[in-house]
Amino acid sequence: MTEAAPRPDDLLSDVTVIQLGDGPRMAYGGRLLADLGADVVVPSRSAPARSSRRVLLDSFLDQGKRMVALPPGGDARSSAIAELTRSASVVLLDLHAAHAAEDLAAIEALAVPQLHVRDRPTSAVGSPPTPELLLQAEAGWIYRRGPVPQPVRVGGRLADFSIGAYVAVGALVALAGVETTAAPTVELCGLEALYNTLPLSRFYRGPQTNPLLDAGPPGIVRCSDGWAGINCLTGQHWEDLCTLLGLEEHMSRLPEIKASEAALAEFRKQIPEWFLDQPATEIVSLCQALRIPSAPVGTGATMPGFEHWVERGSIASTQIDGRSLPSPRPPFRVHGRATGGSRPSSPPSELPDLPFAGRRVLDLGSFWAAPYLTCLLGALGADVVKVEGPRRPDGFRYFGVSPDDGELWYESGAAWQATNLNKRGIALDLTRPEGRELLLRLAEDAEVVIENFSPRVIEQFGLDHAALSERNPRISLMRMPAYGTDGPWRDYVGWAATFEEIGGLAEVTGFPEGPPNIPGGQSDPIAGLHAAVAVLAAMRRAARTGVGYDLEVATSDVMLYLAAEQLLDSADRGISTTRLGNEGADLAAESVTGDDASGWQARVDAPGAQPRVADVISAHALPGRLEEGNTGITTRFPVVGALDGRIFLNWPLHVGGRRVVQHAGPPRLGEHTAVVLAELGLDEPQVVELIENGTVLVGAAGPNAHVRATEARTGQEPARGCSSGRREVDHGGG
Repeated sequence: MTEAAPRPDDLLSDVTVIQLGDGPRMAYGGRLLADLGADVVVPSRSAPARSSRRVLLDSFLDQGKRMVALPPGGDARSSAIAELTRSASVVLLDLHAAHAAEDLAAIEALAVPQLHVRDRPTSAVGSPPTPELLLQAEAGWIYRRGPVPQPVRVGGRLADFSIGAYVAVGALVALAGVETTAAPTVELCGLEALYNTLPLSRFYRGPQTNPLLDAGPPGIVRCSDGWAGINCLTGQHWEDLCTLLGLEEHMSRLPEIKASEAALAEFRKQIPEWFLDQPATEIVSLCQALRIPSAPVGTGATMPGFEHWVERGSIASTQIDGRSLPSPRPPFRVHGRATGGSRPSSPPSELPDLPFAGRRVLDLGSFWAAPYLTCLLGALGADVVKVEGPRRPDGFRYFGVSPDDGELWYESGAAWQATNLNKRGIALDLTRPEGRELLLRLAEDAEVVIENFSPRVIEQFGLDHAALSERNPRISLMRMPAYGTDGPWRDYVGWAATFEEIGGLAEVTGFPEGPPNIPGGQSDPIAGLHAAVAVLAAMRRAARTGVGYDLEVATSDVMLYLAAEQLLDSADRGISTTRLGNEGADLAAESVTGDDASGWQARVDAPGAQPRVADVISAHALPGRLEEGNTGITTRFPVVGALDGRIFLNWPLHVGGRRVVQHAGPPRLGEHTAVVLAELGLDEPQVVELIENGTVLVGAAGPNAHVRATEARTGQEPARGCSSGRREVDHGGG
């Protein structure tokens, strides 16, 4: 009999999670674990005053969990908590929950892996949770977006759910730590989690530009039925758009338009009416035919009807109070199968003590989303081998730098460096048979391969899960295409701005009287975190069963999942949630006041409580400020472009009392090719032959590497390496 293909909700079916805390951050992390099959046990909440929207959200986040009634407090509750915990695989404890102090006392001596979550590094156990607005302010998330001069928060639940994704990752790290520590305790700081999902363009630049300009022009424009986002990331995108619009005279103006709000506004006025008089889906179809990143701006009302998500089965129904409301299906897929829907509630030698020491990961990713995930795995001890093309390296190398920055300009980009720490790097042409064979040989000793190309690329290479598992049955493949491997939009291209548009984040970010605004890029690392949850779960399961998994986490599906509250609220009330400025969605009055001269301050006035305030921190001031604080959240490495050292963020997790840190700088192009080939048993004549026929590049220094990188950037020669065709064509997202 043929065994049925595993489903996403099988991956953690042997795991019992005790969730102590029911705020949206903890609840979202528990929901992700439940989506992958964990038995998540939650003490029934005490139900303080909550808005109708929050009731809907809580119902969604509780789906798939087992609610249990406990005594209201005292010794009886502590005994019940201890009894629950003895049979648990891992315990999640929100240190701001109402019973946090007594729950901590009940479980801290028990031999069970634990995750402790606090908002700030110095937050006391049992202190009130920090309002999301104040965390955004302190993390550098609040800044000017769009045409309005006042800084504005990121709308929706993005900040809360970013921390929640780290909750799920932290829980799986604690489970993995059992292999090296009897009962590890992992600590997570919510504020530091937001530092780690701050757009790198904000963190590493000087006085901030408006992300309206960073997003890629022309940005979000009015159309006949709402708004459409068009985001030209490359010069080729811009030239194709100008040709489409009949505005060829503007082809040479891209640098000017990206640097000036006035120039951007003037260009937008030139966009012809015939183009803007069409519905958003038609505009997107025209642009995507030319491989220009674009998307309709989604709302709570329109997202359930987008044909791509309908055809992929990304929209499910959630039963709440006897009603069936549309909601996002979990973004995880295994062997092409989505989860079955919500269950009703009821370097190795040097890093031996890290949870993933000695476990190999092959990183075929590019830009931010997939490399963010592999950077985290490397920090946790995995031997991450980053695979780039000799002539088509990771396109993120060219972000924020140019050949004017010196011979090794393609090594000096801060954003690329920050996303590719803790890795070894090889340059390997996968379009050549020899290159493909070398990748398959590397896969024989690997546990997971991670990529985020558009779907056709990995298929053209012949490196799908079937091909990999022929060499190594226990290997898993994580695919992170922009729109998934099926559906009418599967070959659409996208990047951070595109996903924030289609996933409803742009619609809820900004002021009521103004246009939608993209948050600024957080969608990439947050998609990487969701993929991390599935990868960690699959690695754990495969180590026990000897069978790997074909995994898929589409970035657009992650954004849809994050928009659950918008979908439910729209279906419930018949109107779409839209922009609230700096007001919150719950019962407290929230605002941001001040000016550029005196600074800005976030304020929260909750019913029956003292006002709480926080300064709005400018993102570009964070690196020096954090380093001076000496909290361990930053480290400094000498790197190309900053020989005196560049500040990098460490991770918001502590394992066994030790922070998870960046332990190695980024690899130069092809830096470890010779070492890795030697590990495969190749001798020097064989390596020389591979160099001469263009299969590999060894080392990064010298003018030859500079010429190769320049050719890759300008497209002077046919594509070779880890993508085929133009770089912007085949990069699937993030």
